Amino acid sequence: MVVVQESAAEAGLSYGELFAYALRSYGILLIGLYRFRDALTSVTQDPASGKRYVITNPPDDFPVLTSDKVHSAQMELGHIL
Repeated sequence: MVVVQESAAEAGLSYGELFAYALRSYGILLIGLYRFRDALTSVTQDPASGKRYVITNPPDDFPVLTSDKVHSAQMELGHIL
């Protein structure tokens, strides 16, 4: 699992753009996002908001948040690690 860099999320990067960049630049195949259940509520306000869920293969225009983490598979010599 990889943490999304704040600069990418703050730039308004979509999942499709992040997907293409990771594949072209690093040979990493993104599988989906690991997102807080309620990204707008802090854990101190509501402990349940600290729970995450997986969004598998979101649409290309799906927004990436600074709190998101990314599930991925890395290719090496034609094999998935």
